[in-house]
Amino acid sequence: MLFGMLIAPYVFPYSNATVAIVMSAMCWAVVAVVYGMFVSSMPRSGGDYIWMSRTLHPAGAYGLCWFQIIIFGAWTYFNTTAAASIGVLPLASFFGLKGVVAWITSFQGVFLWASFWIIAAYLVVVAGMKVVAWYQRIVFPLLLIALAVYVITAFWFGHDAFVATFNSQFNSAFNTSNAYQFVIDQAPTPKTWHLDLWQCFLVVPVLPVGIAVAYGGPQIIGEVKGIGRLRTALWTFVGTSFAQAIEAGLATAAFFYLAGPVFISAIGYQFAEGTALGAQMSQSMFVTYINMLMVKQPILVLLIGLGPIFANMMYYPYPYLMISRYLFGMSFDRLLPTKIVEVERRTRSPIYAVTFVLILNLLWAFIISYYSEYTVWYLGSASIGYQFLPLGVVIAGLFFAYRARTKSIWEVSPASKYKLGGVPWITICSAISVVFLVYSIWGTWTFPFYGGSDPRSLLSYLAVFIIAVIAFYYAAWYRKTKQGIPISLAFTQVPPE
Repeated sequence: MLFGMLIAPYVFPYSNATVAIVMSAMCWAVVAVVYGMFVSSMPRSGGDYIWMSRTLHPAGAYGLCWFQIIIFGAWTYFNTTAAASIGVLPLASFFGLKGVVAWITSFQGVFLWASFWIIAAYLVVVAGMKVVAWYQRIVFPLLLIALAVYVITAFWFGHDAFVATFNSQFNSAFNTSNAYQFVIDQAPTPKTWHLDLWQCFLVVPVLPVGIAVAYGGPQIIGEVKGIGRLRTALWTFVGTSFAQAIEAGLATAAFFYLAGPVFISAIGYQFAEGTALGAQMSQSMFVTYINMLMVKQPILVLLIGLGPIFANMMYYPYPYLMISRYLFGMSFDRLLPTKIVEVERRTRSPIYAVTFVLILNLLWAFIISYYSEYTVWYLGSASIGYQFLPLGVVIAGLFFAYRARTKSIWEVSPASKYKLGGVPWITICSAISVVFLVYSIWGTWTFPFYGGSDPRSLLSYLAVFIIAVIAFYYAAWYRKTKQGIPISLAFTQVPPE
């Protein structure tokens, strides 16, 4: 989201992150409708994997989902580091905790901080879904309180207070009497501003509002009461997308009002181009630290810092839930050993599957903590990968109502009665979603400073996909020739919840 707030206004002049977030939410809401209709039709384990494997082809679904498994195995790590850089680091700086600042910015500190929360999230999931629900019921209200404090204080103190605070912090460092204006003058960016909706739309691909659907969707299947009802499914998926958009939109609107669009564009240039001026300011701290200095009151400062911490904590358990559901679907299809999805009786948690995600998370945490040069490559791979999976889902949505092996499922689905001119709404929404996601992937690939255009990002995606497809055909060959089990029969069934 920092790219959309700080870098995008420089790359796309006259854009506004809040407007772009609204546009992104509207586009992803159409994708969310497709997800909701799939869920009401097949509210079973496996999620995206089951929908694509039953509608399109199991090998393609296997390849797409394995990249998702590998790349999102690091997502807890990145959520913890975001919480540290935007929450913990500015808090420690404000309260003068130099030891904490030095530790949390060291390789070892980043790894240990991330590992603690990765293991904590693992223990929450292992304890069962009741504990996960309890965890989220605590974290979410705290997030809302912290967000409200950030937004209210931003509009209460206002732009002039931000400018004065920024100047008091950086005048001496920049050797000027007006550091705010100095940053603007040193950047080859527009000195006036007006809203350009087309430029806003160009920002949409780099605003991960859709991650609530592509990343959060699979883990809530079966965990929401009555998810098989179309209304519940649509409210769950579309609502999740808009809830994230509202959260991000309020935060970006507050920052836009405080800093001003001309200044944001100028500072985006300093950060994106790696100028000496930009090096004197912390990109990750910038969104919250100046606010803390402006507000000054310790309790309010603490709540401002806790906002990004709680926002990221909401997502800590998600990879464990999402990946374990994929593994269950693959195991049902005899593509993986059934042992990996064995469920512990008391907590009903798939211990082995969740432990696999733990190991994956810790491995990623070690690699990226100590070899940070892979961060841009990883972010590029993730930004592409998380969009390819829903692209596969919406392509499946195009054919779901018509394929012979899924038509019987569709006909008894509560979504089947909704049509426009005889064409099912799932087909219409899928067609719109395909166009949007192709555009979004193109935008991610061509957006500078983001990592998507790094050839390693696409090559890594293709490598994982090809290896997974080869593994699929090997598993099918092994089951048939060595065990006499034609796994093709599994793809005519939907696994139980």
